[in-house]
Amino acid sequence: MEFLFLTGCRPCEVYPITWNDIKWDKRVIVFSKSYESRSKALSKGRTKNGTIRTFPFYPRLEQLLLRLRDERFKGDNNALVFSKSDGRQFSRNDIAFSWQGYSKANGKRFMDYPGIVTQLAKEGKITQYLKPYSTRHTFISLQVLGALNNPNDKTNFVGQIKYIADLVGNSVETIQKHYLDKPRNAELLDI
Repeated sequence: MEFLFLTGCRPCEVYPITWNDIKWDKRVIVFSKSYESRSKALSKGRTKNGTIRTFPFYPRLEQLLLRLRDERFKGDNNALVFSKSDGRQFSRNDIAFSWQGYSKANGKRFMDYPGIVTQLAKEGKITQYLKPYSTRHTFISLQVLGALNNPNDKTNFVGQIKYIADLVGNSVETIQKHYLDKPRNAELLDI
């Protein structure tokens, strides 16, 4: 989940990432595959929108990648970075289970795992239920907000939005349409 929040990538782009896709020397992740859980189809050489893109490391993402490497890397660069304990690929159901939670009867035992978002809602830390794709929305929105509030470069806001769009495999128009909500109480200045 943390990787989704830190990259804004689509869940279908996370499932097929291998250690080969993490270029430590260039400090980038290469998104070049997409996995459709329903059809179990792997698209090599392109992401959902047909592109290959690189995503740069930044401190918090690099810390996560180093931690994952220490915990999971077993010497096989073709192995999945994110896999189940038996090495199989994650699917959208696995993400949904950890996100929403699940209950399961196992013989005489009953397991109830509330899921990350369900637990946060129960604790009052979030006000509404969010879908797993909200990780993408959160990343893009926070990056745009950061660009808007960047004291070092107020003159190149459009260029910064284009950079964010390229990183997540969208167009500027898509960012504007789906991720930049019009303020509900917007008013014109009386000039």
